[in-house]
Amino acid sequence: AGDDHLFVVGRFAGEVAPSLEPTTDRGAAEAVIGGLQLSRQTRLYDGVLAGVAMAGTEGQRSLLVLSDGADTSTTELGSVTAAISEAEVLVDGVALAKDNDAGQALEALAGAGAGQVLEATPGALSAAFAAEADTLARQVLVTATVPDTVTATEATVEVTLSTATGPLTA
Repeated sequence: AGDDHLFVVGRFAGEVAPSLEPTTDRGAAEAVIGGLQLSRQTRLYDGVLAGVAMAGTEGQRSLLVLSDGADTSTTELGSVTAAISEAEVLVDGVALAKDNDAGQALEALAGAGAGQVLEATPGALSAAFAAEADTLARQVLVTATVPDTVTATEATVEVTLSTATGPLTA
């Protein structure tokens, strides 16, 4: 991915707090990631809700959750999956344990975000990160200013992008 992509790193054991606000500073993100440590009493559901909120509302937004799926918050799983679906944030999970109940929670979170749950193996993680990097590298943001005189609530928009192999129209 290029330097224009945002990194959000969070921790949510005991207190839900961002470790690093969204940034394009890769060095800062790497330093925070390098300093993360496993801890108990994870407020997983509160952490996921905070991640969904931090993802914003524009562009491709995704959340990668590394967890055993256990949660100590009072937030209901259904509230979290509804928030994920409503925000249309892609959620992928990395299962750090094999507990069935916890695994089902990760499956529910990923399902709400049209994502998947991956095993915490080097091969599975490498493939997932390579696929995400490829997706981000090919992302195109289209912005349009709609004149005040347009009153329609729906329309079809055609976008043409010049590529090395010719124009791509969608």
